[in-house]
Formats: sequence, C-alpha cells, structure tokens
Amino acid sequence: MKNVWTSKKKLGVTGLALGLFLLAGSSMAYAYSGDYSFDIGFSVTGDYDHSLSNSATSTSVSADTYSQYTGEVLDQKEKFTVYIEKKSSLTSYNTGQITANGVTVTKNFGTVSSGTYRVKVIKNTGNGNLQKVVGDGQIKQ
Repeated sequence: MKNVWTSKKKLGVTGLALGLFLLAGSSMAYAYSGDYSFDIGFSVTGDYDHSLSNSATSTSVSADTYSQYTGEVLDQKEKFTVYIEKKSSLTSYNTGQITANGVTVTKNFGTVSSGTYRVKVIKNTGNGNLQKVVGDGQIKQ
C-alpha cells in the first residue's frame, strides 16, 4: 500500500521549490539601474551620470499630462520621447513617442555601446506654455 502522507509531502516540497523559483525569476536584478525624473513644457536634458555597458538597455517610464496653470491632470494626453545620449559622441538612442497618460511602459533602446550617457526628454505635442508632462523613469541593463 502506498503511503499517502509521503506523496503529499513530496508534492508540497516540489510545489514550494517551484514557487520559490518563479518568485526569484519575477524579481529580476539588473546590472545597472539609474533613475531620472522630468517636469517639462518643452524639453529637459540631464547630466552625464549613467554609466552603461555594451548590452541591451531599456527604460521603464511613467508620466502624465498637466495644465501649466492649474496643475490639474488633463484629459488631452501629450506625447514625449526619451533619449539617451552618449558623452563625447553623436550617438543617441530613443524610445519613440510615448503617451503621457499615467501608465508605466517599458521601452527598449536596443544594445548600446559602453560609455557615459545622459537622459533627454522632449515633449512632442501640444503647447509647452499650456501643458506640461511630469514623470519619472529608470534606465535598466
């Protein structure tokens, strides 16, 4: 006769191991993660403070559209683009247009060359005197 308790115990240990494996995979560590934030009517350029290696690079960014006068969130959502620019070079990478609607998105820059980079954010739509885009993000490798 098969011992039911032993079978349940083995199943429980296997389930626990699988759960820990999945949990570890969901909290992926990055070799580099650098923060940035912006509050723009037109554009902003940061300092060269992101040291990146020759590898795949992405940004997770969230922003929303606000009135320059009242500070209220607007229904009309503006678009913006995040760039990373390499120091002492004409090399830059960008995300393409992102809608400033309060949703966090992850965009890939592709594989970048090693070096020191700065973040530049440009608002692509609307009137900078009337609407602004406020947000923050992380550069990840």
